[in-house]
Amino acid sequence: MLAVVIIMFFVFLSMSVPIAFVLGLTSLVFIALVKVPFVLIAQRTFVFLDSFVLMAVPMYMLTGALMTHGGLTQRMVRFIQIIVGHIRGALAIVNVVASMIFAGIQGSATADTSAIGSILIPAMKKGGYKAEVAAAVTAASSTIGPIIPPSILFIVYAVTAETSIGDLFLGGAVPGVLSGISMIILIIYFARKHNWEAKAVRATYLEMLKGARDAILSLIAPFIIVGGIITGIVTPTEAAVIAVLYSFICGFFIFREIKLKDIPKILLDAAVLSGGIMIIVGMAGIFSWVLTYEQVPRLVSNALLGITTNPFLILLLINVLLLFVGTFLEQVSAITIFTPILLPLAKQIGLHPVHFGVILVFNLVIGLVTPPVGSCLYIACGIAKVKFERLVVTILPYIGAIIVVLLLITYVGDLVMFLPNLFK
Repeated sequence: MLAVVIIMFFVFLSMSVPIAFVLGLTSLVFIALVKVPFVLIAQRTFVFLDSFVLMAVPMYMLTGALMTHGGLTQRMVRFIQIIVGHIRGALAIVNVVASMIFAGIQGSATADTSAIGSILIPAMKKGGYKAEVAAAVTAASSTIGPIIPPSILFIVYAVTAETSIGDLFLGGAVPGVLSGISMIILIIYFARKHNWEAKAVRATYLEMLKGARDAILSLIAPFIIVGGIITGIVTPTEAAVIAVLYSFICGFFIFREIKLKDIPKILLDAAVLSGGIMIIVGMAGIFSWVLTYEQVPRLVSNALLGITTNPFLILLLINVLLLFVGTFLEQVSAITIFTPILLPLAKQIGLHPVHFGVILVFNLVIGLVTPPVGSCLYIACGIAKVKFERLVVTILPYIGAIIVVLLLITYVGDLVMFLPNLFK
């Protein structure tokens, strides 16, 4: 029966059926074959979505939309540009740093690509960068979004693995920063090699202070949100609501860039994105039940342990598997499917659920910048108006840098667990 499930899954996937329906239809066929009551579909969907934690997802999506429309993102980018504008490759560095700060507010890679890309890709092209370089830096840096807290993918993993969201958020902070630093090092190397632009004169202290004044509300937002979660003042869901209110007050009352006529579109955009995620989570909940029913976690564990019992090699095999999965499977569904399969094995070789969660998400977000699915690649392509093939070749060194960080956090567990242990 498992063979039928796998065949059906890949048949639907090859037909370009949306992933939510691939999961739902495959589960429906399986349930019909094993003669389980169809009411199970509604039951499992409700159980998986009936989570206080998942309420944070639409709130963070709405935060991203409000920030973009409200001018917070633009002010943040301008300030970073003032600070590092004199460095060769400044606009590319601004792109990465802006993604790191933006990640600390809303935690979505595609939202990052759209928001930061729409501002910086045209600016980079105007500054003399090739279109594919501007798109590659934007897409690669957007992978930081789901790693630095708060993160929508960590929320989905926490619900699936029944582990602490606060610990996951803390665990993702250092890997996210390391990922950003690795890209900045690569940018500095390429900037010197290819003689990328640099502002001739360093900004004066007065210019820096003026830029800081304009951007201060954008810059303190991550500290308010993440700080509230770390100190235990608010839950991640409550922090998401605070983020929405903060972004709305700044955009509507302070900067006055959000008008009443803009609000319906902002709400609709956030609702569409959130609805897409929730449908996938619900359908993936049914599919994960199917895999558990067929004892797939035990089969995978036995198969990997049959190859080797060395934890080092098992972790390497898990990374290879997840990197492959991330190239064709959407991240939310991949987390919901593979967490029940691989988490028991990870625990068996001594991995903490938080450490494994960071490894899992880090692997899967690389899929956002690898073909054929690579949604961030397509968004960056559209903004930069560059051929997909040229972008794929240009982004390879950045993917290599991200994979180096992945191996570091896989085998040096303290990089992930240091902050969660510190704040216990």
